[in-house]
Amino acid sequence: MQKGLILAVQEVFSRVHHRFYVWHLWRNFSKQWSSTALKDLVWECARSRTTVEFNRNMNRVKLINQKAWEYLDKWPKDAWTKVHFSELPKVDNICNNACESFNAKIKHDRGKPILTLAEEVRRIIMKSIVDNQKKLQNYQGILPPVQQSRLEAMTTLSSHWAPQWSGMPCKHSISAIQDKNDKRAEDYCHDWLKMEAYRKTYCFNVNPVKG
Repeated sequence: MQKGLILAVQEVFSRVHHRFYVWHLWRNFSKQWSSTALKDLVWECARSRTTVEFNRNMNRVKLINQKAWEYLDKWPKDAWTKVHFSELPKVDNICNNACESFNAKIKHDRGKPILTLAEEVRRIIMKSIVDNQKKLQNYQGILPPVQQSRLEAMTTLSSHWAPQWSGMPCKHSISAIQDKNDKRAEDYCHDWLKMEAYRKTYCFNVNPVKG
């Protein structure tokens, strides 16, 4: 709803790929159209992984309500639909739980003076880094726990597929890897998602401010 925020972020972070938090887009959409079918279609459009699927879902919106379609169509597709995301960031999140978690942590400190707020943010970051360092000490695996659980879920789904020569979403790829190469799907994950990158994230410390 903050009309100047998009321009400000683009100016300050001009070389960063920008995405919308789809839940906010959905919430603003819901204020104008209360139809459950339409609101569900927003998520189906956002989660679409092929252009054919995306266009089909958008056409379903258009058939129900032309104005609703115009509202969704005006937003940059590479900012809220998985099929149009840039391949440079190695995540396909359409909801940013990290920001929501951070906002929840500082909700009682927002009204404090700026230096007090900054000190509280520093303390939160310091504690988060130390906590994650401790969790990593004895963990063994190619992927961090969260990524590993996602991969295992997709691996379970892949058991229902037989590999064919065609375009392949993730579960198709896993099925093909296991069938043809007899290798672990973890070996084909991008380096950014592996434990080495995760450990580098928490390899430094944020120390208390002297005085």
